[in-house]
Amino acid sequence: MRRQDSKPYPIVTNYQEMMNVIGEELVRAFKNEKLAKEALADAQRRAQELLDAESAKRK
Repeated sequence: MRRQDSKPYPIVTNYQEMMNVIGEELVRAFKNEKLAKEALADAQRRAQELLDAESAKRK
């Protein structure tokens, strides 16, 4: 069922893998292995790469 105030989100099969790479980067920041700003940027980059690869499979 769709509601007027709901946004549609894409279904991705590698969702868990994306969450894993984001988590890895957050743990590195927590352990002071890298700056939080760097970890967040790396997490975004790595997750986007996975999302792009998933999207490429569908074309």
